[in-house]
Amino acid sequence: MPTFHDPAPVLFQNVRAVTPSDATVYDPPLRGIFIGGAGAIALTFTDDTTAVFTAPVIGIIHNFGQVKKVLSTGTVATLIRAST
Repeated sequence: MPTFHDPAPVLFQNVRAVTPSDATVYDPPLRGIFIGGAGAIALTFTDDTTAVFTAPVIGIIHNFGQVKKVLSTGTVATLIRAST
């Protein structure tokens, strides 16, 4: 019987707590973001576009793309953790 192996890298490594800030720039950018408490999250991406996700699912890891800022303006979500 063949053995299957998932070669995909583990997404959630180098985990850190995230305090939303309009000034903090993450370098390297954040790849996976966990949201533990309900509410909107406002993000700035490496291409300088900004988006507000008004009802992200809590309790899962989101792959929003290359995130360089988790903005305090527009973010209500809590218990935010992220990996680089």
